[in-house]
Amino acid sequence: MDRKTALEILDLQEGATPEEITRRVNILYKKFRSIEKDEKGHTIGEVEEAYKLLCGITYRDKKAEAERKYRQEHPNPLFKLLKVDEEKARNAIYYYKWPVIIGIAVLALVLSFVLSIINKVDPQIRILITGEVYLGDSKLMEERLKQEIPGLTEMQIQNVYLADYSDVQMQQAMQTKFFLEVSDGRNDIFIVDQETYELLAKQGVFKELEPYLAQWQVPDTVVQRSQDLIMAMDINDGNTYEPKLYGLDVTDSKFLLDTGVMGERLILALGPGENPENTEAFVRNLIKQGLGNE
Repeated sequence: MDRKTALEILDLQEGATPEEITRRVNILYKKFRSIEKDEKGHTIGEVEEAYKLLCGITYRDKKAEAERKYRQEHPNPLFKLLKVDEEKARNAIYYYKWPVIIGIAVLALVLSFVLSIINKVDPQIRILITGEVYLGDSKLMEERLKQEIPGLTEMQIQNVYLADYSDVQMQQAMQTKFFLEVSDGRNDIFIVDQETYELLAKQGVFKELEPYLAQWQVPDTVVQRSQDLIMAMDINDGNTYEPKLYGLDVTDSKFLLDTGVMGERLILALGPGENPENTEAFVRNLIKQGLGNE
């Protein structure tokens, strides 16, 4: 894909700023909740590729490239016999397979969570990106974190995207996974939208941030723009709780933008996880790379 094609897919003019590109992609992600292709035939995958190209985000899947090269050098006899372009055929299978395997996907979502609990290799940090916040490719974030945080090699990064899916089964599967992940209580970092933040903060899911602000040198400007996130827990236990700050507005985080995290407002909150040192390293890394208007 070249720059001209990327601009056409996102319906943008040459010279569009990163902020304009981000806003446009946010709009398109919402649009693709209920459709597979837009009126021009573009897919969500093409939108994501266009976004990465225009923002200078690159990620090469060496294994996929090697497999593609091997197929070119050793074409499948069946595709060759039928005189069908193998790559186009594989893409067609990819884009139209969902109606056939949606039931399997729903089951796989639940099974993957169960297996993650059984798995004996504990991640050094658990990051849950959820609500109406989208992450296109967790591999890109994993690679960046491995490069930027010394000693961090094992991590769990999950995106449970909550939206009004056209498929009821998929929506129920995502809601189930969201419930299981929150109930598990082992996530270190949450990146959520405002509605999800308010829901979970009131239920006592997050840690209070006040003890960490000075220690982690969180910029005052970030704290100030997060004042509307101060709220009281309401867990129906007969007690009254004082309003406290449980989240930080990180919408303009350069790291999150570079790794493809998309949402109208991005809020960082701390879960009850078991990896305080790597949690601190993650937050400091966000601050180091810039949170906008500091």
